[in-house]
Amino acid sequence: MNYRLSRRSAPHGRIPRILLALVLAVLTATVVHPGPAAAGEPPPAFAACVEEGWSNHATSGGFAFNGINIRSGPYLSCPIRGVGDTSHSVTFYCFREGEGDTWTFLHDDTTGIYGWSRDDKLTGRGSWSPC
Repeated sequence: MNYRLSRRSAPHGRIPRILLALVLAVLTATVVHPGPAAAGEPPPAFAACVEEGWSNHATSGGFAFNGINIRSGPYLSCPIRGVGDTSHSVTFYCFREGEGDTWTFLHDDTTGIYGWSRDDKLTGRGSWSPC
């Protein structure tokens, strides 16, 4: 019985060419970046919802209403991390432009949750320190 592999079935004939083609395709692929959002549009969700804003100007504040969402970023499409109520103690850190208004990065001292809430839902319109 002949156990020699024919050239056609030998793994070293085709696999390296396929591997080389795959490596070249990966190396030459163009990475597409969405670029800046058009005016009035929020940036892509993956970028907008992971922002952590900080400031050395922490101030005390509160929620102006009960049931205020604390989100992972300053856009309504960002996941909700928690909910704030008027009875909660809150620390405001900084604000930035977001969807529909400015938003404040805050810490709900009562629940321990960090996140973003829209300034029109916060006492004194939230933080006065830009992020």
